[in-house]
Order: sequence, then C-alpha cells, then structure tokens
Amino acid sequence: MIKYFSLSLVLLSLVGCTQSFDKTEAIRSLKVLNSDLGQFFMESEGLPEMEVLKILWADSTAPLPFPKEKFIFAQSYQEYDFQGSKGHYRFDSIQQLFYRTGDHETVLIEVNTSLPEDYQFELQAFETTEISSRPSFPVKAQAILKSDSARILTIQHEAAVADELPLFIRTHVKGTEYALTANFDRTREGNHGTINANSNIIFENQKIVDLEFDADIGYSSMGYYFQKISFDLTLFHHLIIAEIDYDQIDPTSPNYISTFNQHSKIEIFERPYRKKVGNIRLGTTNNGELTDYIIEFRNGDTAPLAEYIPGIQKILNLKL
Repeated sequence: MIKYFSLSLVLLSLVGCTQSFDKTEAIRSLKVLNSDLGQFFMESEGLPEMEVLKILWADSTAPLPFPKEKFIFAQSYQEYDFQGSKGHYRFDSIQQLFYRTGDHETVLIEVNTSLPEDYQFELQAFETTEISSRPSFPVKAQAILKSDSARILTIQHEAAVADELPLFIRTHVKGTEYALTANFDRTREGNHGTINANSNIIFENQKIVDLEFDADIGYSSMGYYFQKISFDLTLFHHLIIAEIDYDQIDPTSPNYISTFNQHSKIEIFERPYRKKVGNIRLGTTNNGELTDYIIEFRNGDTAPLAEYIPGIQKILNLKL
C-alpha cells in the first residue's frame, strides 16, 4: 500500500512539474509552429473565396459596405446604404467598374476572377448603428458566396451596442471544409466590467486555432481600458498562455519594457505534453530603436520572436 501511495505521489509530481525544452529543441519546436502557420496562411490565400473577397474589397465601385466605408485619404466618409444598393450587378471590364443590371431583393454581384468557375456574392442583410469610435458599426450581416450555383461560403454576424460600445458580437463563417466562430461579451457595473471573448477555426473537423480571452476593464469618458488580461491561445500543436496586469504597467514610463515584463507572464508550450518552449517577453530590436516580442529560452538566451515564427505577428497582437 505504501509502495502504491509513493508511486502516486511521484506521478502527481511529474504531472505538476513543467518540463522545458533546451534551446535547440525549442528552436525546432518554433520552426514546426512556423511551418504550421505558413501552411495555413498559404492554403487560406489559395481559397477561391479569398480571391473573390480581395477583388470586392479593393474595388470602390463594388456596392458593398467594406469598400464604401473604409478610410480614403482626402475623401469624405461615405455611409453604406444597403436598401439603396440592392440590385443585380456585373463587372464592366472596359470601364473597370461594377454596374447595376437590374432589380434584386438583395445585393447580388457577379464576380470575374482568374478561376474557371463563375462566382456570385450576395449580401442578404446588413444593419449598422453608431458607436463612440465610428459612425457605423455592423450589428447584422448575412452573406453567401456561390460557385456555379453551389454555396461555398456563408457569413452570419450579429451584435448589440450599449453605452455607445459593443455589448456582444456573434460571428460565424462557414466554408466547404472549415468554420470560423468568434464571440465577444462585455459587462459593466459602474466604472468596472469584464470582457470575455473566444474564437476558433475548425478545419476538416479538427480545431486548429482556439482562443479564450478574459479581461477586467475600467470605463472612462473615452470608452473602456484594460486592467487585467488573460488568454489561452491554441495554435495547431502549440499553446500560448498569458496573464498581463495592466493596472501595474505605466504606458508612459521610460522603463515600459521592464515594467511590462515584470507584470506579465506569457509562455509558449508544445502540446499535447505541455512541454515549455520558452517565455514571450518584450524587448528591443534594430539596435534598441524598436519594441518587439522576443523569445526567452531555458538557458536565458533571447531572440526576436519573428526570427523563428514571423507568421505569429498576424495572430498574436497583444497591446504593447
């Protein structure tokens, strides 16, 4: 009995202890993560729906909210009129613009691409309201993309606003082999509140990206600000865990980097055994001129995080 009890204690101690890679193993692990991210971005960029959305985003004549409402220097803000934009549209390759060919109960756009299939993008619903930071915040959006009459993309979005700030957001994007879900919830009691957000990407029935984000926030006349942040971010076979105490961090301090590192803990692990790769900290690059993320290995050596995983800057976007 004592033997089994002692063995149990040993096993529990091993589970409770975090093992760390040495520098060589950690670099290998980071390269694996970078390869996973690179493959993901490459496959995403190659999706036909990405090409269609890029075309529509870039063309200011497309009768959609995102080209109409994005900021253009020296041009006045244009609020999108969904009701007035309803109709059937095609692209004139000579005049290089989208033109209206007839009536339709939604915004239906024929999109020409370099691909052999025919594509139709349909904005079925779109509503906005005003918030403190912008005059038009989407509270409802529904859209589909068809390829030769087969639906390849569905977008559903709804949100609510309170105190001129987003109260909740629910966004779901579904393709033929993937799904993206994002949720945001904010609370308020007096001048304090919380934010809970989560998002994930499922590809071929496997969750490859998963984020759980929690924050304590304070309110001011300008909106809200972060007091404490914690999040778990799963990226393929890796996990990033963070706790940041912004209440103790002075953004105007000349020692901001050391203060940030003192009051934050950001660690990266390799799953499924949760073996530690290193600590993510703030540091300087370009001879001390720029503030950037660095990776700190078990032996204390450091290197710019982007040196091993440049793609992570597209996902890991913490407030510096």
